[in-house]
Amino acid sequence: MIRTAPLAVPGRLWRLARPGGMPLVLGLPATGYGFAHWEWAAPDPRPWELGVLLIAWWFLSAGTLWLNAALDQGDGEVLMGPRPEPVPHLPRWGGAALLVAVAVAATLGPGPF
Repeated sequence: MIRTAPLAVPGRLWRLARPGGMPLVLGLPATGYGFAHWEWAAPDPRPWELGVLLIAWWFLSAGTLWLNAALDQGDGEVLMGPRPEPVPHLPRWGGAALLVAVAVAATLGPGPF
């Protein structure tokens, strides 16, 4: 069983979410949003929708990375930084992040969802 201080878990989860790569991940939906408004001449772009969509994508990416880290168990080399320390209940954190991503995206309606 892994014993960690309660305040250490958010920091470890943050490192496992690979914040250095997040600008690239979040750049994909932002580019698509801009292209869709430009190509289709969509009226009334609402920047808050893009913000909500980026939050959903952040949770989607983080949840996927957390599930992958739980599967790998920290074996082998790590591409974007040092090997992080284990986090208790990491598959639950990953699943919860994916559910949050779906819930956040659902607030935007059927198109973005």
